[in-house]
Amino acid sequence: MHFVKKVPTTEEQQLENAKKKETKKKVYEVQMTIITAKYGAQQFDDEFLELIGKILVMLPDDYTLWSHRREYYLFHFEQFDKKNERDSKLGDELELTKVCLQGNPKSYSAWFHRLWAIKNMKSPDFKKELALTEKALKADCRNFHVWDYRRDIVNLDKTPTMEELEFSNRMIDANISNYSAWHYRITILEIFHLKTAWEIPYDVLAEEFEKIANAFYTEAEDQSCWYYASFLIDVTENHVDSQTKNLLRNLMSQCDELFELEPNNIGPLEIKTKCMKALGEKKEEIYKNYLKLASIDPGKSTKYLDQGKNFA
Repeated sequence: MHFVKKVPTTEEQQLENAKKKETKKKVYEVQMTIITAKYGAQQFDDEFLELIGKILVMLPDDYTLWSHRREYYLFHFEQFDKKNERDSKLGDELELTKVCLQGNPKSYSAWFHRLWAIKNMKSPDFKKELALTEKALKADCRNFHVWDYRRDIVNLDKTPTMEELEFSNRMIDANISNYSAWHYRITILEIFHLKTAWEIPYDVLAEEFEKIANAFYTEAEDQSCWYYASFLIDVTENHVDSQTKNLLRNLMSQCDELFELEPNNIGPLEIKTKCMKALGEKKEEIYKNYLKLASIDPGKSTKYLDQGKNFA
């Protein structure tokens, strides 16, 4: 771990650790020799599976060994199905991946194998998988392997959009700076768009604008909030009517308040400018905003001045 002082070891301890490593290495070599021989002979028996499991607990990123386990099951599925044992056997894979992921939550190979097991079950417990991902994301909200796995489970389960919005609410409420949760919320609404010809009901959209406004006043410096606000403006641009115009104008007013409180925060001014463009406000006012943005953030002045050219 970072910033944790390393405890010095005595020569005796170092020798003991070296012996343990050497012993583990020898055990690993013996086990791999047996596994390789059995794999070559297509001898997919219980010992083959057990030995692979022991190694994977120590080395969960070994993609080849996970692949061997999948071959074992493909070889035995017909037999398992006759005894109605497929799901219980694959349940063992869920338990193994759970143990492996506790040791290494970012093991791509383990997450991939878990998804494979779920896909090959007759009656997978999707709710249990969703609960597992929520627990994992509470431990590390930036673990993209978990986010990807959750998306796959949601697609398989056909989880209702509103349920996933509620899930993202819980994640954001726990940590308003959770960029991954805001981004996930965008993907949910984009899917909703595709299902409904790119239209979101006004009441849902209004709630989103209210949610983002609350986030502004809680953590105005956080870029996640402004990123999501930009997305909401993009959503309304294709459907600007009297109701969405009011949403955009309210957002502009909130940005004015925040910019007055924090004149060096470019977020409110960027979003206000984007609202003005969506509403077709006067070009000269938009241009002034770009000049102001360039002066506040000299590092991005070229970008802002270039964007402002169209309104000069």
